[in-house]
Amino acid sequence: MSDDPASTRMSHRDVVVLLNRNAGSSTGLATADVRRALQADVAVIETRCADAARPAAVEARERGARLVVVIGGDGTVTTVLSGISAAFGAQPMPAILLVPGGTMNVIAKSVGAHGTPLSILASLGHTLRAGGTLRRARHTTIRSGARLGLLWGVGLFANFLEVYQQQRGGLSRALGLLAGASLGALTGHSLVAKLFEPFAATVTVDGVAWGGASWTNLSAGGVAGLGFGFDPYIRATERSGCFHLIGHALGPFGALRELPRLRAGLGMKNVTQDVARHVVVETEQPRIFGMDGEVFERATHFEIHAGPEIELVLPAATSMRARTPGP
Repeated sequence: MSDDPASTRMSHRDVVVLLNRNAGSSTGLATADVRRALQADVAVIETRCADAARPAAVEARERGARLVVVIGGDGTVTTVLSGISAAFGAQPMPAILLVPGGTMNVIAKSVGAHGTPLSILASLGHTLRAGGTLRRARHTTIRSGARLGLLWGVGLFANFLEVYQQQRGGLSRALGLLAGASLGALTGHSLVAKLFEPFAATVTVDGVAWGGASWTNLSAGGVAGLGFGFDPYIRATERSGCFHLIGHALGPFGALRELPRLRAGLGMKNVTQDVARHVVVETEQPRIFGMDGEVFERATHFEIHAGPEIELVLPAATSMRARTPGP
């Protein structure tokens, strides 16, 4: 965590806000709402599709952004980080504040973003006006081809995202899927069979082959949390330039037995795991993969690398002084 006060002080002129108007709870927000919450005439760039992330990142670079505030869901994280990495190139990337504007908001909540988008923005505005410092923590990103993110996986991780997207819905729907999977472990429901479908794969981590030929999940995290209070990737920040990789062949009952440890922040026990820089996964049959909140094309060859380190701003606790201003 950054502890240099001089490097963490910023003003509103250093801030660029990227607002995904199509993400979950962000759909009702507009530029005026953001500026009202921050109580400042900050630069706000509205986007409505993934293709707009790259031009928005270029504009943020041209404006000299030191802090990019990202308002959107988990899928927004991938598009924005990928765009910022491409736009800034060899230049230092700005600090990032993830504001939960989607449905599940797994990544933002994993780094402490609790509250509504406007309450978090109001708290940030108060800190900037008061000349306070912004707490920051370094995280290693995960690169898959041209994409950059903080969570990646094949198997259970991607299967859950696919089912969730097919059935559409908000946080209540996601919780319903989890409850259904838990109940299905007892009843043999088809949902469980889909989520925990085993697959054959070879896994090579930093040049060393993992034992095991059959898996139900292979996933990696640059942040600890996977949402709903579960923290499987507790070693995500253990070593600079590495992410936490986990693989297992657990069925539904085995996964349920791991939940108390995940809720307690102890990580998983009956899994294969390591911190890694480079991972190659070869599957016998084409499979989808997930990154942050999105599902991508089927393949049999997957390769992920440690991407650039980024500084994520840790939101301050919302206080009475930082409440969202009225109209």
